[in-house]
Amino acid sequence: MDMFATGRNGAFCSTTNGRNASSNNSGERIYSSKMINAFQNDEYVATSILSPAVGFEPIAEASRVHHILLYGCRKPFKENQFWKGGQTCITPGHILYSWARNAPSLFLPQGVGFSAGHPFDGIKYFVLQVHYASPFNGKVLDYAGVTIDYIEERPPYLAAVYLFVSERLESGIPPRVQNFVVNMSCSYRSRTPIFPFAFRTHTHSMGRVVSAALKNETGWNMIGKSNPQWPQVFNSLKSPIVIKNGDLLAAKCIFDSTGQNKTIYMGSTGADEMCNFYMMYYWNAEMDDPFPSGGICFLAESEEVVNKEYPAEGLSRLPLHPELEHKAKNNGQSFGITEGFVLDENEGENLGQVSGLAFDPFGNLVIFHRAERKWSERSFDGSRNFVDKAPIKGSTVWVMKLEGKQLSRVAEYGKNQFFLPHGIHINNKNEYFTTDVGAHLVTKWKITARSLKELFTLGTKFVPGGDLEHFCLPTAVATSPKDGSIYVSDGYCNSRIVKFASNGKYLTHWGDPYDSSIDGPYPVGRGTLGLFALPHDITVDEEGSRIYVADRENARVQIFDSNGGAIGEISNPPNQTLFKKLYSAHYIGGDVYFVPGTEENSHIFCAKADLHTLLYSYIPTDVKLQMTHIIRVSPDKKFIYVGETTKNARGRVLQVRFHNCRGSFKFEIHGQNADGLQESEDLPEGALSSKVALGVIGGGFSISRHRGLYRSGPQHSVLDRAGFKPLRMDYPSSEEDDSDDDDTVLSQIKSNPRF
Repeated sequence: MDMFATGRNGAFCSTTNGRNASSNNSGERIYSSKMINAFQNDEYVATSILSPAVGFEPIAEASRVHHILLYGCRKPFKENQFWKGGQTCITPGHILYSWARNAPSLFLPQGVGFSAGHPFDGIKYFVLQVHYASPFNGKVLDYAGVTIDYIEERPPYLAAVYLFVSERLESGIPPRVQNFVVNMSCSYRSRTPIFPFAFRTHTHSMGRVVSAALKNETGWNMIGKSNPQWPQVFNSLKSPIVIKNGDLLAAKCIFDSTGQNKTIYMGSTGADEMCNFYMMYYWNAEMDDPFPSGGICFLAESEEVVNKEYPAEGLSRLPLHPELEHKAKNNGQSFGITEGFVLDENEGENLGQVSGLAFDPFGNLVIFHRAERKWSERSFDGSRNFVDKAPIKGSTVWVMKLEGKQLSRVAEYGKNQFFLPHGIHINNKNEYFTTDVGAHLVTKWKITARSLKELFTLGTKFVPGGDLEHFCLPTAVATSPKDGSIYVSDGYCNSRIVKFASNGKYLTHWGDPYDSSIDGPYPVGRGTLGLFALPHDITVDEEGSRIYVADRENARVQIFDSNGGAIGEISNPPNQTLFKKLYSAHYIGGDVYFVPGTEENSHIFCAKADLHTLLYSYIPTDVKLQMTHIIRVSPDKKFIYVGETTKNARGRVLQVRFHNCRGSFKFEIHGQNADGLQESEDLPEGALSSKVALGVIGGGFSISRHRGLYRSGPQHSVLDRAGFKPLRMDYPSSEEDDSDDDDTVLSQIKSNPRF
């Protein structure tokens, strides 16, 4: 089957089993059974899958992954395997995409795609290589990967990447030189005109400017220029350019070695330097491939001309941009998660079964627990009525302040006010919301005179039911930061989400129970959205526009808009079962953290919210997770707290610490049409778009099939006389940069349900 890549890309850290992509059903993804734990500096890993495939949606973050390269190969270093080391292709390979320094999303021009799996394109396999610059702290398993979308229709234009790469200078870069220049130049020899539309630069720490230019019959034209110390994005060209037969292509890197006391050589480790300019281009699909063996320039073919005539614009340094330089700079620390402490008692008082966690506006951790009471099989009768109607005597709400490496209790509430606590949420006004499965109630509280004062309740006390006046064992509650709307997961009996206004007025509800007699056995994720097998936890994003529901027995997080419209799910990768249940989930800063809740799976997982894709997991080594019930991440994203119920009336809270984590990021580059026309809403059947989606993530390759890929939003012509439109970027947090392996391209081409 012949296919064409539409190029969603961004970052990757891969480990697949190398299955034949063409054998998969539409929309299926391939993930690796491997999970990477980097254990040495400058660790390289790679894997291959048999193409054809198209469209790349990478998943990675610079705090864990140094760089990613995606190659198209006729023959990979190993077939259908995962391997370590810098090897990629045995035969010359095509670079299809590269990523580093938290680079952003990229939309290819409309009508442009990468070709794979055809006799003429020389791409039988994809090889994805990821470089881990330093080992992780703690037992972190990275699932970085790439999603590959494909279509069968040939686009009007085909895309490729041309690489300027420096030779391995025998003399190296001498120390204490402010402007040391490295040149590359090659003549273009093809009858097929090519159209550059984006570029990316790369060096290590000494690079100050990387640029490329074209000389033709009209003179010199800049292709692009960037500061390689900024996030290494694919930038759109400022104006359209056509490269024709006989044109001279040249690139320069300028290094500043004033801080060095020895010669630095070109190489692939963090102690070396690099000089790369990636030029992404397209050509008319009806014409010959201009570089059938891959486009690369490592020569200084016309060095005298380039030294004499190269545009001064390409040599001047760009203005300082402290924000970009800060965000792209690596602080030298390795990413990781390590254990902090375990809390099971405080001031001589045992912690009961921990059912809920929340943070108040002051940064205090609030623990909702059952004190001396235990949920057992005798807690309810056959009609879901709570048996012991005496309130819990002890304090069920502990407010804990982090002081150094321990939690100190600064307040306590809830004596004789709860029957069987389950979920707790605190809004930015320090108003508490709780669910009590024993009383079948959701209650809003305020703190008055160091006690909880009831503001209103939802439901009917001790009366289970499924109408609008009753709940049946409600599990969790959350509010919208935008308008205060209240969302309740009415979990154990009704399997629904109920939405109320901030004053408690009913607005809407959605969801139905997953009926195994009708719908079959629980699918462990990837079932019909809106069918719940016990919605057990609920969390809302910072805009109040996305609702994340932990669908416990279906082992997934279902994602909805604020009125219950289904958006997607976070679940096990296809053909793998990393977790069989999913008890709790917490959205924060673009990521979703969750715990399976089962003793046999003691991982803490992190997924990218907008990509619905796993990023990494963490396994505590000093303390084994047991019956995890709730997870919450501190507002500053420095700590994760997990609450456990355990098998007796005791509970625990485990703290783990982040290392070198600055939160999430997202940004995009606008795309253009390749047909010279302004784009309309009515796109042709074979229209293509591509997006580089970057995050924190995944497990190898994944494959999705599309008859046509369409991009929404404003788009602009690549041949518009006004040129390319400016980029839209929200620059990300960035942990960079120890080493890279782009230079290897040169050498390769050369040679019982728990409660």
